[in-house]
Amino acid sequence: MAPVRSTGARRGHEASLRGTLLLLREFHTAWNERRWQDYAALLDPRLKAHPTGEDRPEGKLRHLERMRAFCRTFPDARRHIDPCLDMLVSHDGLRSASVLNLSGQAPDGRPLRATGVFILHWQAGCIISLREFLQQA
Repeated sequence: MAPVRSTGARRGHEASLRGTLLLLREFHTAWNERRWQDYAALLDPRLKAHPTGEDRPEGKLRHLERMRAFCRTFPDARRHIDPCLDMLVSHDGLRSASVLNLSGQAPDGRPLRATGVFILHWQAGCIISLREFLQQA
């Protein structure tokens, strides 16, 4: 039997998946390195972010404020992406999910140990919807 050749559509599909995985890694890396301008560039202006425990979504500016405040409370907080516990991308590259460990320590010595789940919906290389679930370990 002859090997199946990759079609142009298949290559485009594979590139889309790889591209989304790269964007997902950049999303977490920018957060880890506190590159807020790069992090913000990945967020669509119409972002609807759904943080853990909140009934109503927040917009891009409120989400950025909350991320910065979290990182002020836990200045060495880190999303462990290498390796991630799990990283998934939908077949069309428009949705992704990552499951990872978070760790850090507040200035007063309080430890941060949590598992985070981030479910993202991508549009034109930006996050249009974000669902975040954190559970302390």
